[in-house]
Amino acid sequence: MKTLKYFTILAVLGLTACTQNEIDTPELNEVGFNAVVRKNTKAIITGGTFTEDLKFKVWGYYTQESDFSDVEATAAPNFMKGVEISYIENEDKWRNATNHYYWPNQGKVGFYAFYPETTVPAFAWNTGATIANYAISPNTQETDLMYAYNVGPEQDALPMVFNHALSQIEFRYQTNDTYADATVKINSITFKNVDLTADFNHNSLAAPTAGWSKNTDQTSDYSYYAQTSAAAVETAQGTPAATYGAPLLFIPQTAATADVVFTVSMLNTDDIEYTFNIALNPATANNATATEWLMGKKYIYTLNFKLDEINFAPSINDWVEVQVSTVDME
Repeated sequence: MKTLKYFTILAVLGLTACTQNEIDTPELNEVGFNAVVRKNTKAIITGGTFTEDLKFKVWGYYTQESDFSDVEATAAPNFMKGVEISYIENEDKWRNATNHYYWPNQGKVGFYAFYPETTVPAFAWNTGATIANYAISPNTQETDLMYAYNVGPEQDALPMVFNHALSQIEFRYQTNDTYADATVKINSITFKNVDLTADFNHNSLAAPTAGWSKNTDQTSDYSYYAQTSAAAVETAQGTPAATYGAPLLFIPQTAATADVVFTVSMLNTDDIEYTFNIALNPATANNATATEWLMGKKYIYTLNFKLDEINFAPSINDWVEVQVSTVDME
């Protein structure tokens, strides 16, 4: 009997020892971002990295499928839903300031990000990420709408390379000669027949492509460049071209035309106002086939004012005698 109890006790002790063994589980790593701006584009934001005062919003889509087909079928973000991301100085990382998000142990996550975080319009899924009815107005000219996309396996900081979604237009002016006693002043520049509202689309998580739709109804005029006081054009030959007004952001579309209104003032002469309609086709620059303003491109148009001086060529005609009838003065 003692032997039986002895072996019984050993068996119990052995069972207890097995239940105390530790089983390794996957470590949870926090989702973080590294925000950069795509280089070789020039717009409101310049440089290669986000400054620490900027913020953006992120939408995350989790899937275990290779092509995100399950997520696209549900048409809704299921991982991060419009989460604001900012730079956390004491941690030296980009994440949400309030909540923590961790990488899934299996599968992958596709992320969309839009900047700026306070002005991104209603975001929806429509066979892709869609910002519907994005509108251009004087109030949105400081809004450099940018987008980023990346698929994350687990890593310390997921790179988010931001691309400019809009086109940028800039006007410069100069003269081709030195004009004494004459001054040229630009009064306004009005874009003719442009589309100020369209949908931004970033289609398919598996093979993302970005573009604009509903941007072909070009029927609006845009007079942002109307000035409260006219901008004087330098009349010294060789003066570098100066920028007129602030650069403008436009929805990518077929290049429009613009009415340039300017005044010429001369000594002892009433001011004369002119209106010129000019084509803004990029083909006039360095691409003979380009007819559209493209995303992430900056188009610079230089207005070169030319004045023809009025010269006179005086001559003298000889007197010609004409015989008339004699009139008697009686």
